[in-house]
Amino acid sequence: RLQLIDDLTYEDVKKCYRGSTVSKYNSQYHKLFQTVPKEEILMKVYSCALLRDILLQGRLYISRNWLCFYANLFGKDIKVCIPVVSVRLVKKHKTAGLVPNGLAITMDTGQKVPHRQQSVAAPSFTVTGS
Repeated sequence: RLQLIDDLTYEDVKKCYRGSTVSKYNSQYHKLFQTVPKEEILMKVYSCALLRDILLQGRLYISRNWLCFYANLFGKDIKVCIPVVSVRLVKKHKTAGLVPNGLAITMDTGQKVPHRQQSVAAPSFTVTGS
């Protein structure tokens, strides 16, 4: 039987990720994104780059309710938090017009986001794998 993560309790989800690399990043995730509730368990971390005017090398933190990106460029913290409920479309994206190793994430611009660290100005952005 297929069990969706929404059906799992907080403790069940915690057991799935105990002892993995994800659990070591969980405290870092909450330290970087302090307005994300402590009950929000980190599910996956990817090393990637955010495509803005330049490629910003960093990490994508994925939890049940949030997609959060963090990079540090010349001592400046760059944080992007997107509530999962505001994601309208996730689509494969070709970087440099050739390699299909990116994701284009389009958000619902009408969605009100009660998150202080929300810093996405455009309704879509691109994350590339590294």
